[in-house]
Amino acid sequence: MGWIYSWCDPPAMGWAAASGTLDSGALALCALIYFWQFPHFNSLSFNVRADYCRAGYHMMSVTDIPLNSRVSLRNTAALIPLCIAIPFTGISHCSFSFYSVIIKRLLHLLSLELLQNSQQTNCSGTFQVQSCVSAYIVRVLSYRVCV
Repeated sequence: MGWIYSWCDPPAMGWAAASGTLDSGALALCALIYFWQFPHFNSLSFNVRADYCRAGYHMMSVTDIPLNSRVSLRNTAALIPLCIAIPFTGISHCSFSFYSVIIKRLLHLLSLELLQNSQQTNCSGTFQVQSCVSAYIVRVLSYRVCV
């Protein structure tokens, strides 16, 4: 179970330090980071898979491209209902759901495209959208906390 701490500890510890409790908001943040990181890292590793191969790393993006794509697709699909549910935890406004679903649907389509065409040379579009998503999430959720 040690692996779960690296995915859930930072947001859970921050939430507990700021609020004094671990409630649905902390769980939502843990889930958001958990499901967001795989499409983000998988698209990054897909873009530099030749470097991983030369270095001798056995990454999904090198050894099993369809699995790499399926993991990204599964996690982007999980982000859609999660982003709809987040305002019900009280940590964000309902506009977060509206804009997040649009962005997550775009990510889902990009992941689906990568799965269907695993011979493409890079997925920089997915990585760029993922980078924008992380900035959006931090900005929107931090605005809600500060207000």
